[in-house]
Parts: sequence; structure tokens; C-alpha cells
Amino acid sequence: MSHLRRMTGPAAAIAAVLTAAACAGNTAPAQQKITAVDPYPTSKPDVTINLWHGFSEGSENDAFNAMVASFEKAHPNIHVKTTGNITDTQIQQGIKAGGSQSPDVAVSFTTDDVGTYCSTGEWINLKQDLAAAQIDVAKTFPAPLINYTQYQGDQCALPLENDAYGLYYNKSFFQQAGLTDPPKTLSELQADALKLTQKNPDGSFKRIGFFPSFAYFEQVPGHFTSIFHLKWQGPTHNSELASDPGFTAMLNWQKSFQDAILNQAPKSTAKQLTDFMNKSMGAGEFTAGQNPFETGAVAMSMDGEWRNANLKAETPNLSYGTAPFPVQDTDAASYGGGYVTGTVIGISSRSAHQDADWELVKYLTTNTDTLVTFANAIQNVPSTLAALASPQLTQNPNFQTFVKVSGNPNSATTPASPNGGQYQQTAQTWVATWEAGQVSDLSSALAALDAQIDKDTQAGVRPSGS
Repeated sequence: MSHLRRMTGPAAAIAAVLTAAACAGNTAPAQQKITAVDPYPTSKPDVTINLWHGFSEGSENDAFNAMVASFEKAHPNIHVKTTGNITDTQIQQGIKAGGSQSPDVAVSFTTDDVGTYCSTGEWINLKQDLAAAQIDVAKTFPAPLINYTQYQGDQCALPLENDAYGLYYNKSFFQQAGLTDPPKTLSELQADALKLTQKNPDGSFKRIGFFPSFAYFEQVPGHFTSIFHLKWQGPTHNSELASDPGFTAMLNWQKSFQDAILNQAPKSTAKQLTDFMNKSMGAGEFTAGQNPFETGAVAMSMDGEWRNANLKAETPNLSYGTAPFPVQDTDAASYGGGYVTGTVIGISSRSAHQDADWELVKYLTTNTDTLVTFANAIQNVPSTLAALASPQLTQNPNFQTFVKVSGNPNSATTPASPNGGQYQQTAQTWVATWEAGQVSDLSSALAALDAQIDKDTQAGVRPSGS
């Protein structure tokens, strides 16, 4: 599930750069072809678009507003009124309410709600607009991004920017342990984690090589979708966790990993390991300088590309590297992929000027120059193949890891569902009982979990807080 990133990098001078890009146009032939069709030419009357988004005050909001300003510069008869810090619940309520103050175009931070926007018809199907603009989504966006912006063939959203997940590792700790390269398989990850784990004289944990827990920040089950080729759902959106060998393999891997760490510290218990993890996580994921990876409580962790910006701002002297997350030993050929998600944008079915809305959506999602400038400003991965390949995109090796993950054919995302990400939240809650050793019959437990997820889907139960 995607979420708002707390970026710390400045967006200075971005407006000037974006305006120049809008005036100069895009030099990439594919992008020139995309922008050739204008459904709202300058001969049409002025129109104002209500654009709702989740960016709050700060550099991300400034960068997004600059991106919108560059669109207005290129389209003088289309004006955009932006409203920030908006949640998906507010977007859905606003569309249902209608009227002049409701959103015409909306930006969502979670791909989980695409199924809702498509199945309810709250966002229009963009296929006709894409065809008219000669945009082939398969040649424009990485495959997983196409997957998370559609539902049952309805392309009701487009990706605005992209989040990719990989492995962060502490180079200093690696050197001390005699390790030279990041692990590429799960067995290598475990072996390295054991070498990197340290105990205090009293036998308690001082540092963990890698927390083998789905409760650790970004290491939720959904983010292991590409690693274990998780299916999650069947063709009718029925839950298939019990019949998916990947889900069982993921659970057994976690249990085996945890046991291996505990065996290295005979006097330690699972509770002590959990307590150490919880204490390390106590300050929160985004408290400046207090993330466990920053404090040295953990040597390796799964995280998104935005962590690079946090590390640069908060612990600039930390020696670290990034790499694709390790894969199953029997699946070495898939190394290089990872979990991807991101921010999406769609057009309200109740908007009175959808042709102008489409011009805005098309610009924000396919203009290479503005996408690259936006990505560089907020340190997120851009969402088109052209932008991913742009030499103007930051070439920092630790960031480029996630650029490559995003474009890798082995990357994957979680499937859209009509009731958002409830199935993931239910699975996450159940996994806590597994980690606590409270599951005696895994097969029966997973069958019951499937039944609960299906019941929630049929009843339209949504994630709390959504």
C-alpha cells in the first residue's frame, strides 16, 4: 500500500525548470506523438479544473504546484485550482456530492483504491482518450504500473509517479563482517543477517542483521509479492491464500529466518527479539535520524526509493548501499525485480469538462521533461519508460537501483480490489498471529482467512481510516 512520503529535499528553482520545459517542448519523438492531439485547443473558452491531491505543505507540494503551473503555461485557456492534503475518502465523498466544488481531477496516494474508483464509475475509463491521443500504454508505462491503474480492463487511472522497493544495507557493518556484496538470494540474506547480528554481554540483542518480521515498517506481506510471486486473488477477486504455494512459502521463510536468529542467541526468546524490534521502531519510521537503519539497530532493511532523501538529510555520513531485494534460491533468474506501487490520477465521472481534464491528466502523466524534473525534486521514481531512461534523471547509484527495479519485467504489484486494500490489511492482522506462534494448523487457518477476506469483499468492508 502506498503512502505519503516525508521528503526532505528542497524543490528550489523547480518552477523555472518546468516552465522552460513547457515552453521548449519535449524532444523525445514518442512524447511528441503523445502530445500531438489536443482535445481542448486554445480556441475554446477558458475553463477552470478543480484538482484535488494529497500533497501537503512542503517541498513535495511546491514541486507538484510547479508542475501544474507549467501545464497552465502551456495551456493558457485551462486554469487549475488545486486543493491539497486530501484523502481518498474525501475524494470519493466529493465526487458523490458533485457540484462546482467537487474534484474534476483527483490524485490518490494509494493504488489500493483504483478498484473502487473503476468499479463504482467514480473515475472515467480513459481508454478512448488514450486511443485518440495515440498513447499505447504498453509502450509508455512499465507493466506493473499498468496493472495497478486498471481494474477488470477498465483503465480508469494513470500513474503519476512510482514507488519501488529494494534492499538497503549498511556498508560499514558489511565491511566489519567481511561481506563485500549485497545478498541476491534469501539464503544469502539470512547468512549475511546472522553474521551482522550482534549481542550484548548479557545475551540481549545489540544489532539485528535483518528483522525477519512482517511488522517491521515496509516489510508487510504485500511488499513481498514479487519475491514469492503471490497471487492474492482469483479471477473473481476471491482470496486464494490457502491455495497459493507462494504465500505458504513466504510464511515458512519468515519462521525459519526467525528461528535461525534465535538459535544464534540461545538465551534469547522470540519475545526478546520482538521487543528489541519494537523498541528500535519506537520513534517511528520517519522521525528524523531515528529510523532503525539510521541508528544502526538493523543492518539491512526493505524500503522504498524515498529513503535515500531521508538518509541524505538526516544521516549524511552513513555509508550505505542499495540493491534489488533478494529472491528465492530457486528463482535466481528473477533477481532485479521488486514490489512497485505509487501515486495515481483520474478524472471524475461527474466533471462537466472532461476534455480539458484529460489534457491535464495526459500532460502530468506523459510529459517526460516535467516528470523527470518532478521526480528529481521529490526523489520518487518517474512513471514512464521514457522518463526512467532520461539522462536528466538523477544518476545517483543508490537511487538508480529503484529506477531499474521499476522497469524490470520481474517487478510486480498487488491486485486491485473493489473494496480497496482490505484484503491486505486482514492478511497483515492474521500474520501477526502466525509470528506469535499462535497458528497450529496452517492449512485450516489460511482457509479461514480466505473466507474472512471474501466475506469482507462481499460486504464492501474497507480498511480502517480509508
